[in-house]
Amino acid sequence: MKDKLFFLQLEDSTVNLLDNIKTENLCDLVPDSWVKIISSEEKKERCHATIRLWKKYLGRNLPNVIKRFENELDNVELLERCDNKMRRYSLLYSMIDENGRCIYYEGRNPVDNIAMRSQLSYWGNMSQQIRDFYEHIHDGFYHYMNRGIGLQPMRFTHFMEPEDEVVKWNIKFGGVTNYGDEDEIEAQEWNLNVGDYDELWEENSHQMAFFWNSLGLAVSMDDGKDSEKNAIIWKSTTPPTFHNDFWRTVDQLLFS
Repeated sequence: MKDKLFFLQLEDSTVNLLDNIKTENLCDLVPDSWVKIISSEEKKERCHATIRLWKKYLGRNLPNVIKRFENELDNVELLERCDNKMRRYSLLYSMIDENGRCIYYEGRNPVDNIAMRSQLSYWGNMSQQIRDFYEHIHDGFYHYMNRGIGLQPMRFTHFMEPEDEVVKWNIKFGGVTNYGDEDEIEAQEWNLNVGDYDELWEENSHQMAFFWNSLGLAVSMDDGKDSEKNAIIWKSTTPPTFHNDFWRTVDQLLFS
């Protein structure tokens, strides 16, 4: 436990693993489904409960991810960190790969994005699967040591619209991600002029890049369409590809 915590604190000195917390103290701070997961003292049962949660909402959409969980998920623990003097909770996933290496992934707390979701008038137009993930499973799921690899927390999701101020920051796709404090707006340098593809945006629609990584790749989705054949894959070195299935793409890239 001490070795694991030492490793985790290399990334964030404020984090702590909570193994004896009373679940009643977490009421309204985490989803009920999380309470069921962390209430078990057996790590195998915590893993099974976590997989059941993913299957309930995204079992048909993420078969490869579910299979990796079934084969490699070794433990799920409650992680606490200090963020702007507030306690934040996540689930820490310990994955043991085929070479015996332990790799950590973090799933953020859906309760943390309630305020942001309430401010988005078009959130209800997003596909049911996207809403299920961000409302019931996690507010982002990514490699613990590199948040730039995975499904992003809502506060770091890029909203892309022609003639929008955000596009001035996200005018180019690819390149190096500049990380800042979590309460600051993050700008990512891109290599592709969004204005060249104005025809992709229907009137009153919103492109949201939910998935991206630090290798110059992002996957965005339109709020006005279903996730099937709706994703645009943006790359740093080649033109974007259109009409991709969002969840099939994430299923292929999440653990790559």
